[in-house]
Amino acid sequence: MSSTGAPIRVLHVDDEPDFADMTATFLEREHSQMTVRTTTNPEEGRRIVADADIDCIVSDYDMPHATGIEFLETIRDTYPDLPFILYTGKGSEEVAADAISAGVTDYLQKDTGNDQYKILANRIKNAVTARRSAVEAEQSRYRLEQILKTVPSCVVQLNYDGEFVFANDRAVEVLGLERSDLTSRAYNDPEWEIRDVNGEPIPDDQLPFRQVRDTGDPLYGFRHTIQWPDGTEKILLVNGAPLFDADGSVESVVFSLTDITEQWEYEDRLEQTTARLEALFENSPDMIDVHTAEGTIVDANQQFCEALNQSPEELLGQKVWEVDRGLDPETVQETWEWMDVGDRIELETEFTTNDGTSFPVEVHLTRLPLEDGDRFMAVSRDITEQKQRLQEIKSLKERLELAIEGANVGVWDWDMTTDAVEYNEQWAEMLGYTLEELDPHLRTWESRVHPDDIEAVNAALDAHIEQKTEYYDSQHRMQTADGEWKWIRDLGRIVERDNDGEPLRAVGIHVDIDETKQHQRELEQKSERLEEFASIVSHDLRNPLGVASGYLEFVDDECDSPYIEDIEQAHERMEALIEGLLTLAREGKSASEQTPVTLADLLAECWDTVDTVDASLTLETNQTIMADECRLKQLFENLIRNAVEHGGSDVTITVGDLDNGFYIEDTGIGVPEADAETVFEAGYSTNTGGNGFGLSIIRRIAEAHGWDVSVTNCSAGGARFEVTNVESTGA
Repeated sequence: MSSTGAPIRVLHVDDEPDFADMTATFLEREHSQMTVRTTTNPEEGRRIVADADIDCIVSDYDMPHATGIEFLETIRDTYPDLPFILYTGKGSEEVAADAISAGVTDYLQKDTGNDQYKILANRIKNAVTARRSAVEAEQSRYRLEQILKTVPSCVVQLNYDGEFVFANDRAVEVLGLERSDLTSRAYNDPEWEIRDVNGEPIPDDQLPFRQVRDTGDPLYGFRHTIQWPDGTEKILLVNGAPLFDADGSVESVVFSLTDITEQWEYEDRLEQTTARLEALFENSPDMIDVHTAEGTIVDANQQFCEALNQSPEELLGQKVWEVDRGLDPETVQETWEWMDVGDRIELETEFTTNDGTSFPVEVHLTRLPLEDGDRFMAVSRDITEQKQRLQEIKSLKERLELAIEGANVGVWDWDMTTDAVEYNEQWAEMLGYTLEELDPHLRTWESRVHPDDIEAVNAALDAHIEQKTEYYDSQHRMQTADGEWKWIRDLGRIVERDNDGEPLRAVGIHVDIDETKQHQRELEQKSERLEEFASIVSHDLRNPLGVASGYLEFVDDECDSPYIEDIEQAHERMEALIEGLLTLAREGKSASEQTPVTLADLLAECWDTVDTVDASLTLETNQTIMADECRLKQLFENLIRNAVEHGGSDVTITVGDLDNGFYIEDTGIGVPEADAETVFEAGYSTNTGGNGFGLSIIRRIAEAHGWDVSVTNCSAGGARFEVTNVESTGA
């Protein structure tokens, strides 16, 4: 059955029965094909979904039995594709993010006006229509796949843009890719490295897909090479045909692909391999030499010759112990005898140049699998800088310990190859130990870090190991000698890596930040209480207000009373108070992402967004300050709105510079001297229609930036607000 005009069955779950019933009434009015069932309990909602044909669920968020997201998660377990709209009065970025993560179809915040029900009805209709269309499309696609799967050869389908939309099981054998991997590619994906059989690139418009799509004609017997993900080159025989839509236009293209790769001759593979090895040998940044079991050097690369300051002719024929004069010929020859092919020996020694100068080297010796006799290859690297670096690290550590001696800072030195860690006395004292009292188990990460913090510590450490950060930096808890947990800041840096970039050694410090963390927790608890207050205001006040506003419209339709307008104004006043309370509760957070803001530009923008009636603005500032632009804009909008509300529709507002901030004044009636200290308190207002939160919000925004704000009267008699302690970046 087509989805057009079909009935839409909706389940609305909300713990407010009056609001749920009113919402159902409005939805059924807005959409004649829509029927709505209501319940106040998510568990009852699950039973209704199981027993009835429900097309869409609309759910509140904050309910006593379960949150809307918890309800969504139980629904998704059984009905992963059923449209689910979160319709809530608890609106926040956190709730929206959690809803999206849980797989919500749509998210809509409750309002007090009746237009919200028209929006909700449209959201429901769109969600149901989209799901039904997807089901119909999936059924059509399934039928086509079943046909293509029966074909015994490798078959792929590309859409009009050349993207793979289907591949049968044979694609794995021919293209070296799983079917799921093909859908991320297009016909001309650079990773294919498509060339003709002679190795020449093929222009895009001459590739098989473009020829079939652009001409609408089938193509047979086209040959080209591709690269598999593992680098293997394959030669394909390609036959293709177009698929047309109802209008006769090419909609997609189907190809049959056959692997016709011939085996390369052994000599060709050997030649290519030899060429690559020779290039690596000659261009390696390391010193490489090859010698016999008797120690005679038979080959050497350019780097080896340059490091020893000798020509290839001088080096070839020498014994290795003439270069490495610390070697004993009999001892090393005995070692070579018991080495098997592929065995590897690592050692540190010294090479001596032609002029008698010596330098330290790290040598990796391997026995080669050659048929014409035993050969040994030595790859050597000059480690002079590494040795110097180790000495610098040792010196740095000594200076660091001397510099912080007596301070409450611990120093650690971590050998990352053995996991052994050394500490100074301050580190032990920070946790209530002496160095002698430290047990071996205390030196492991797992034993000294709080279990809840281990994941974050490892994440910070991994990021530094992968060279994504310049320093390792973590704040976590460590257990003290008396079993308590203390907050510390752990700062460190990897100071030594091997040739492959793997970390070998790191050093760092621990700083006691326990008191700072306690203060931070107190601030977080205050913030949580504010959020709880905002939640109560949003849910417990807005829902009944929404119901009252909704039913008032029914009353207005059925009777004529002069008191209805007064009730509407009271509702608007209540909504304004709620908004003010919510804004005030959330403005205590510190300002973030402070950037340079030009006051004149921002004020012009604010002037356009506030209803200023016939008021005028005078700018006497060319200052740029550091601020959170969004919150500074809110501060100016509140001050402008306050001046218009109290100074009259034709008030003149002036903004100018102070030595360490700015001021905004008006030509209104000013502020009574006795009220100068109370105007910023929540609820203060001389306007009977105001909510009394505007100036309190201004103070919160200023404090969040670390600014001071005060009020006085200007020479013209109006109010003058001064914001000081502001960081200016100049004109």
